[in-house]
Amino acid sequence: GHSFEAAVRVLTFDRRVHPFFYVLIILGAGAFVLVQSMPAKMARQPIPSMKPLADALITGKPPEAALLVDALRYFQRIAKTSSDQANAHAAAAYCLYYLNQRPQAVDELKKAVQIHPYFFWFYYNLGMVYYEMGDFRQAADAFEGALEVRLETTSLHISLYEVYQDILSKLPPDSYSPIAGLRQAYRDVYFFLMFSYYQLKDLETMMQVATVAGEQYASDGEFFYYAGIAA
Repeated sequence: GHSFEAAVRVLTFDRRVHPFFYVLIILGAGAFVLVQSMPAKMARQPIPSMKPLADALITGKPPEAALLVDALRYFQRIAKTSSDQANAHAAAAYCLYYLNQRPQAVDELKKAVQIHPYFFWFYYNLGMVYYEMGDFRQAADAFEGALEVRLETTSLHISLYEVYQDILSKLPPDSYSPIAGLRQAYRDVYFFLMFSYYQLKDLETMMQVATVAGEQYASDGEFFYYAGIAA
């Protein structure tokens, strides 16, 4: 009914996690993780300042378009030469997102997923952009893909890059836990997957998702509430 639709809108807003959370790590690193695997000649070329881009993820304020364009060219260039192409495509998607080029951002994220299909955050970002675009079918597929990736696999991916750990080590104590952040994001994906099926008017699948999530997060009755509503 109307009250349920209103509840979904409120919960969706409350649980909205800004896309490209993971890219903060790349941008905060000044993209050095990408530079390390670039040809020497290209690695010596000027690197656009990444700090304003990283700051935008924290404040929610888009950086200047000129900076985004320069960074986009940079990431697209190294995506063709770096061995770390998946992260380069993800960072390019971030720039395109803030340039209001959502379909192009989707294309870059799909490339990242194709190169590295075992990384939660790529699917997560892809699903969030699709959801924002109102393409709930594609959003659901991306969220399903995110849930198929084991948390341990994504955690391992991050831990393999020394530069990521260097950044995390400089944060204030107890300010951020990658594992805790991942666990919360997995839970949020269940909500957005559930809401995607609601938007698709597929209440049966919505109920199935809510039931599975409710069993996984047994201490939280919220999922079972939506399973009952969908039934």
